[in-house]
Amino acid sequence: MPLDYNVHEIVDAQREIADAAGPGAKLWYYRAPGGDFKPTIRNIAAQHGLRPLGWSDDSDDWKRPGVENILRNINRNLHPGSIILMHDAGGDRSQSVAALAELLDQLDAQGYTYTFPTR
Repeated sequence: MPLDYNVHEIVDAQREIADAAGPGAKLWYYRAPGGDFKPTIRNIAAQHGLRPLGWSDDSDDWKRPGVENILRNINRNLHPGSIILMHDAGGDRSQSVAALAELLDQLDAQGYTYTFPTR
């Protein structure tokens, strides 16, 4: 993608998340747009105080394959320490929301805990 697109994706998202989180919220990480962690994109993020955060488990929810398939995709590679990629934008996300609700119940029942990555 063009440089302007990546600047927009990282910088505007940082601003919008900070606005939503409220005063004093500090954002430490970013997910590279489209999973592109090239040096140019890493530099854009670093100039704004952000570190890259990848994922280990892709739900493919953006394809809207249905709740059961989203959960199947997640559970295929799920392990302690997983970082699960899900999407909250780009149209109707009702499948993602429903899958997340089921996933959280599942993870709670399996004894998983949730935390932020170490800085």
